[in-house]
Amino acid sequence: MKFPMTMMTLKKVQWMDMILITLFIVFLAAPFKIPTILAQWIDSPLGIVIVSCVAFYMFFCTNPVLGVISLIAAYELFRRSATSIGSVGNSVNQLLYGPAATIPTEASRTREIVEMNPTRQHTLEEEMINKLAPIGQSPVTIGNIETQFKPVIDNDHGASFI
Repeated sequence: MKFPMTMMTLKKVQWMDMILITLFIVFLAAPFKIPTILAQWIDSPLGIVIVSCVAFYMFFCTNPVLGVISLIAAYELFRRSATSIGSVGNSVNQLLYGPAATIPTEASRTREIVEMNPTRQHTLEEEMINKLAPIGQSPVTIGNIETQFKPVIDNDHGASFI
């Protein structure tokens, strides 16, 4: 059985492939910041399609080592361009980091809710109730209270006591 890729085919790397492999390795190793204009273009749907097509073309039609490194470089290019412009809810961020990248933190949600709700003010009804019915402000009494009121039992119309 003959394998399509042997060590001899890996050793037959052309000089252009070696230059591209070197450039991709330098790109992956060095923390280059993607310029904002280029990052916005790459982070768009058209940019994602074009960069993905180029990476897959290199994977299928060039040296296997160059193809694998080109896919890794394309992934890193997507990641760096997404973090360079700070796009949180973008499709690239969804693909790279999952749905957790777009979930806001509890502190940011609390801040937004506080900004949306106005400060609490007493209404006229609450002011009048506090003024006329001072609940909890009467003196504490222990025992029975003596009053002038005496209950009167009316005619029970023949009802029996239980």
